[in-house]
Amino acid sequence: PQVGFGLLVFGGGTNEQLLEASGCPPATARFWASSGGTFIPYIPGSKIAVVNAAWNTLFEGGIPENTPLIGRCS
Repeated sequence: PQVGFGLLVFGGGTNEQLLEASGCPPATARFWASSGGTFIPYIPGSKIAVVNAAWNTLFEGGIPENTPLIGRCS
């Protein structure tokens, strides 16, 4: 299977819409946003709330239009 990282610009929306747009299964999808020089991860398949706490705080009102992200899918 193909595995790799990609740079993307998301059109905006919810975490669920990001995952749907990526076409990746939740178990293998990974996303990162940059904030203040730090990469903030989002792991859709995680059942542990603290894993995505920083992401959910950063995008509390949803992911803004034209947000640059790094994504990984396998």
